[in-house]
Amino acid sequence: MPVVTVNPKTQLQQWFQYLQAFQTACEQESSSASNETLSTFANDTIVADLPSPNDQQNFLAVVNAKVPFTVTPSDIAASSTFESLLENVWTPLSMCVLGFIKFCAPPAQSTMGYTDFAKELLTTVFPGEVADANWIVLQNGLTSSIPSSCYSSNQQKAANNLVVKKGSTIQNLTDLISKLG
Repeated sequence: MPVVTVNPKTQLQQWFQYLQAFQTACEQESSSASNETLSTFANDTIVADLPSPNDQQNFLAVVNAKVPFTVTPSDIAASSTFESLLENVWTPLSMCVLGFIKFCAPPAQSTMGYTDFAKELLTTVFPGEVADANWIVLQNGLTSSIPSSCYSSNQQKAANNLVVKKGSTIQNLTDLISKLG
């Protein structure tokens, strides 16, 4: 069977779609999750929103009908927040972000391994800084893929400041973007 590769932008978008599915499922069991931004929901404590085993079972039934992977009671028990739950059952947000940054990098860096790429200086990968064509593609892709409550205008400004700061690495940028809100 052929290996199916997912475009890194699609994977980043999927991460947030799955988090939204978690929120929708939680809202059916907990009024406290209603009207929250996705960023706030991501950082909610699971047991505060879903305190009873019955609430958790109902949440699981809805979530497992909405996502292409299985979430179990033991996954909930091993996770404190909804963000950590998604990272435990699917993939860490930081890996999706790093993958998308790498996807937007010039060919010399986009073919590097993830560990080495994360150590690269931002000024090496995006030498034109905020005017760099690849940086513009990256920022446009991030703002179109990540809900604004999760990649705020303040974070976007911080990223633009980081790309011009000497010594800043791809890992620094990944950490900034992966911090929801």
